[in-house]
Amino acid sequence: MKVAIVGATGETGQSIVNGLLESPAKFEITALVRAASLQKPASQKLQELGVRLVATDISGPRDTLVATLTSIDVKEDVLDHVKKIWLPFTAIDVGWWFQISTPRLPSGRFDYALSAPMDGIVDGGGVAIAITHLRDVGRYVARIISDDRTLNRSIFAYSEVKTQCQVFDAVEAKTGEAPERKMIPAEDVVSKANEAEQKVKAGSKEMSDLVSLWTWQYRLSWGVRGDNNPEYAKYLGYLDGKELYPDFEFTTFDQYLDELLEGKGSKVYAYYDSPTCIST
Repeated sequence: MKVAIVGATGETGQSIVNGLLESPAKFEITALVRAASLQKPASQKLQELGVRLVATDISGPRDTLVATLTSIDVKEDVLDHVKKIWLPFTAIDVGWWFQISTPRLPSGRFDYALSAPMDGIVDGGGVAIAITHLRDVGRYVARIISDDRTLNRSIFAYSEVKTQCQVFDAVEAKTGEAPERKMIPAEDVVSKANEAEQKVKAGSKEMSDLVSLWTWQYRLSWGVRGDNNPEYAKYLGYLDGKELYPDFEFTTFDQYLDELLEGKGSKVYAYYDSPTCIST
């Protein structure tokens, strides 16, 4: 199977590339990369792994994109557009990463691996949230896109379901340290999400406003409305990754905490100079 990936040097993209390369199924992987990024170390590393690099302007002319994607069996693109032109598709949603679900410790022991620690508990912390180790995302993708049952379907892939309180409890039990539990009322989340949305709608191009928008909208989605859980996904018509692949060996959150304590964790978005989290 031939696979083209947009954003292959990003966090999710790298996980997908690794998952495809490690899969027993054989994939021919093409990374669609901006021409200016072809010689960057991250792109060159992909090439060393056997990934074909193609210089592409995603916002460029349609005919150019069609030519680039000719003979590619799987595309990562905007789902609405894919459906509009009747392309076969598989949409995959994954749980909130372990790497951005974990609070920092008072001692700072986890700081080396947390670029965006969970810095607040939303709406009492009792909403169930699907969570996933970033490393497992790519492994799930490799299984899903080579499975005929997933054609023209949406799949919800995740490792475990925990509330924020359960995550904080697990960290405290594993480390013996109590993370700070800063409570964020639901009404504050709604207010901040609306405020950020209005700034962006008014034309703000400030990165801080854009990051604030998606941060608070995500918190509204998984922390208040409860969108990020298997029950809601089934209501929307998703197939459940747990039911499709009961043999899938995922990393548990407890195992992830062991990785952190053993010094084996790694930061997401480490290539950014400043943290991606938004202060509450």
